[in-house]
Amino acid sequence: MNYEWVGNIESDGLRIVKLSSYNWNLIDKNDNLVFKNNYYWIYNLEDDELRIIKLSFYQYNLIDNNENLICKENYYSIYNLEEDRLRIIRVTEDEFNLIDSNGNLILKNNANNISWCYKSDNRRIDNKLFNYKTFLKQKLMKNLLDKNN
Repeated sequence: MNYEWVGNIESDGLRIVKLSSYNWNLIDKNDNLVFKNNYYWIYNLEDDELRIIKLSFYQYNLIDNNENLICKENYYSIYNLEEDRLRIIRVTEDEFNLIDSNGNLILKNNANNISWCYKSDNRRIDNKLFNYKTFLKQKLMKNLLDKNN
């Protein structure tokens, strides 16, 4: 099969290929297409073994190598996995949230501004300092306290 573009072999042994404008897929070592569907765009494999895919204009999701969509809904955009193992998502043109590698929303309410993650695993959400590890510890403590009451 002829491709317009072929990417490098990634850590999962697959390559991104461009079949035609807005038709992207993955191929294995035998040049077999991996996905049943072609996608508007496919991004490189990230450390959590997921890829961001663009389904159409302003419609993004995460996908694994078995073609399972990870997020329950599509988002306006999804950004790369960061140091704290979260991704920023754009819910609307001016609202943001965070998701984990299971597609779970982290914040109860969307934010107007979320910074990239600093090396200290801190980030700013609407000008307030946020640390995901601290957030998880607080959530665990709250759940334990709720169980004991």
